[in-house]
Amino acid sequence: MQAFDPFAVLGLARRYNIDLAELERSYLQRSAAMHPDMVGEHGWADLGGEGGDGAIEELNQARQVLADSEQRAIALWKLWGGGGADDKSLPPGLLVEMMEVREEMEAAKSSGDAAAMRKWEEWAEHRRGEYQKRVGELFAGLSPGDSSSAPVLRQIKIELNGWRYIERLVEQLE
Repeated sequence: MQAFDPFAVLGLARRYNIDLAELERSYLQRSAAMHPDMVGEHGWADLGGEGGDGAIEELNQARQVLADSEQRAIALWKLWGGGGADDKSLPPGLLVEMMEVREEMEAAKSSGDAAAMRKWEEWAEHRRGEYQKRVGELFAGLSPGDSSSAPVLRQIKIELNGWRYIERLVEQLE
């Protein structure tokens, strides 16, 4: 079974750094082209699913994935041949850092210190940005069909795993 390709669904080039306005334009053009008034009753049935609902669901899913930088990175990693989805490797020192951060965060939370909580929110946002930047740089260095991409894809996976830790932390802050 072939992996879901949100880039193909929306007719966009496979790259991490995408123009969100271009994503929205492509989505709107394709969804308008699928509208029953545009394709007629016969064409609507040809789109698949329940009267075209399958194609529209796929289009909506593609938009959702590509609009979220983390989901987009994961989808791209899979499409580029990233294997070992069960690889839980982390950037060096991240677990120790996360334990210390969680301890300090919990202390700020339990004391009701709003300024300290804002500090942790800003810290988490900054760390998220660092992961986004590194993942973007790593993807930018890949070329389709490059047989030497395995080490880069593994490094991307490590960065994605670290990014996920930050996302969980953000969820806890909320």
